Amino acid sequence: MIRNPYQAYADNDVVGSDPLKLVLAMYETAIEFTQEARNCLESGDIWGRTRAISKASRILTELIVSLNPNVGTEIGQNLDRLYHYMQGRLQEAHVKKAAEPLLEVETLLKNLLDGWYKVAETTRHEITQANEVPVPVERCSENVVSEYGNYLCDTEEDGKSAAVLI
Repeated sequence: MIRNPYQAYADNDVVGSDPLKLVLAMYETAIEFTQEARNCLESGDIWGRTRAISKASRILTELIVSLNPNVGTEIGQNLDRLYHYMQGRLQEAHVKKAAEPLLEVETLLKNLLDGWYKVAETTRHEITQANEVPVPVERCSENVVSEYGNYLCDTEEDGKSAAVLI
C-alpha cells in the first residue's frame, strides 16, 4: 500500500506533539465540527450534520479516554461527566434536529478551551522561567558592560579593561 507522505508527516507531527497541544487541537476541532453541524442543520444537509456530530462526539470520546483517573481526581471526574453530557446533547441535537443543544456544546467547548489556553500560557511561562539562565553582567571598564561576562573583556596594556568584539 502506498502511503501519502504528507499524511505520514502529519501523523508523525501528531504522535510527537506535546499532550497539551493535542488537547487544544481536539477542543478546536470539536468546536469546528459542532459549528459545521449547526451549518448543516440550517442548510438541510442531513449527511453533513450526521458526519459532523459523529466526529465531534468521537473527539469527546478521545478526551474521556485520555483522562487520567490518578491525577486531579475531582477535576477528572467533573470533566468526564461534562464530556458525557456534551455527547448526550450532540445526540439530542441530531435526533431532534435542534440547534440549541449544538450551541450549548459549542459554548461549553469554548469555555473549556479558554481554560486550557490559560493552562498552556501558564505552563509556557513556567518553562521559560525554568530555562532562563541568569547571565551575569560584568563590567569590563567604566564605560563598557558585557552581558557575556569576561569572555569579551580583554585587559589593555595599562591594566584597564576594555571590551573586545569577536
